[in-house]
This record gives sequence, structure tokens and C-alpha cells, in this order.
Amino acid sequence: MSPSANTTSDPAYEQVLSTLTRYAQDDWLGVEILARSVRECFDHRPSYAEARPLAIRAVSDLINAGAEAGDIAEEGFRPWLLSRPEMIDRITRGLEERDTWPEPNELGWLTFPE
Repeated sequence: MSPSANTTSDPAYEQVLSTLTRYAQDDWLGVEILARSVRECFDHRPSYAEARPLAIRAVSDLINAGAEAGDIAEEGFRPWLLSRPEMIDRITRGLEERDTWPEPNELGWLTFPE
């Protein structure tokens, strides 16, 4: 993936974002699943460091489209009591603070409210 391919008109990214949106509309989408999914936008197997900016972009795009971030608790999805920018910042910090792919349930979940 060239740097110029990382634009909103990139068909590979738009396809991945569409798939992630449908997933988050139907279920809880783990940030680790999102991070690994953006690998499909590359024409090679990217490292986590290569894929991380696109994962952050996807988080931002989903939250700005209305998804909520939160945790999974015994009673189900528990949204974070944060503004949209704060949700994006919290997940972004978690993605940026690590050097390896996130683990399940480590950085939160995304879903669209019903």
C-alpha cells in the first residue's frame, strides 16, 4: 500500500470499513479484530507498526459514524461514558502504546447502538 493509497477514496479501505461497520451493527467488534482487519488494505503482510495508522483511522471513522466504544461485562456491552473524541483518544493511545497486535478484550469494543 503506498502512502497515497491511504485516502478516503481507497477502495480496499472502503471495503474493509464497510465490512467492519456491518460487523459492529450486528455484534460487538473488538478493537483487536479491527486492527487485524485493516491488513486487507495492503498488498503485502504489514507489520503492526505499518497497519496501526489505518486501524486508528478506522476506529475514528466508526466512532464518528455513530459507533460507541465500551467494554464487555457480565450484563453485556457497557459503553464508556466519554465523548466521541475521548473514545477515539482512549483507543488511539492503547494502539500507540503497544508494539504488537492487540489481544482480545484488551482495548475495548465497538458497536452501533440499537
